[in-house]
Amino acid sequence: MSDKPTEQDKLRKAAEAKLARAYNPKRTPPSAEKLLQELQVHQIELEMQNEELQRSQRALEESRDHYLDFYDFAPVGYLTLTREGMIAEINLTCAAMLGLERNKLLQQRLERFISLEDRDRFNRHLLEAFKHDDRQTFEVTFKRHDGSSFYAQLNCRSTIKNGTGPIVRIVLTDITELKEAEDNLRTLSVVFESKDPILITDAHANILRANKKFLKITGYNLEEIIGENPRILQTERFSKEYYKKMWDQLLRNGCWEGEVRIKDKQGHEIPIGMIITAVKNEHQETTHYVAIYNL
Repeated sequence: MSDKPTEQDKLRKAAEAKLARAYNPKRTPPSAEKLLQELQVHQIELEMQNEELQRSQRALEESRDHYLDFYDFAPVGYLTLTREGMIAEINLTCAAMLGLERNKLLQQRLERFISLEDRDRFNRHLLEAFKHDDRQTFEVTFKRHDGSSFYAQLNCRSTIKNGTGPIVRIVLTDITELKEAEDNLRTLSVVFESKDPILITDAHANILRANKKFLKITGYNLEEIIGENPRILQTERFSKEYYKKMWDQLLRNGCWEGEVRIKDKQGHEIPIGMIITAVKNEHQETTHYVAIYNL
């Protein structure tokens, strides 16, 4: 048997030490004095245990509050579905996505917020999650309570919850901006490979991209011009004053249109029309310039 003092032994010694510091014996019969001391030690033990319980309770409450804050205000939606597809739990972020208060979403079918064309796919993935205990990741379109819609990616995983049977936990991420960016990128990709030569620079006029038509008429390879300034295309037909006026107008209005001559890799001059447009971010800061040439 170990002689190592238990937590109760330590508490007892601490209580006796506390009483010894505060005790001032009076004229009391020895037996009554011993009994009184025992009662006082026991009282101090109880007080110390109560203080420790209160500290533990406060720590638990703080931990719970931190967890609830993290759960409720996470940048993604969290929700739990029952076997019947009913919402059993949902965080505030997800409730805001769906456009209703949390208490009005509990015990509602999540399916009612999914667009009609995506419901069959949603139900198939949900069934697979319950059936095979496998993670399911897919995208659907949601309809908010006010009728507006958003694209979302769902990551689903089933688990067993004590006393309630299987449930599916879902992480719901709004990917509307990503989808729109992908659509814009596809559109720009089609435009970029159009019949007109196109050149793209950064805000400092360093070449970033050029389409196939531009490379064809100039004779350059893309690797040869990336990082270069479009000045490498300029001829001596136009004065520095001409280009200064061009840039003044571009910086002032965000656009310039006119006639120029550019030279190809072999030095041959090509008369060409050009439209330059400044691309700005949400802070109205120029991030790129796009030049479209007209032969």
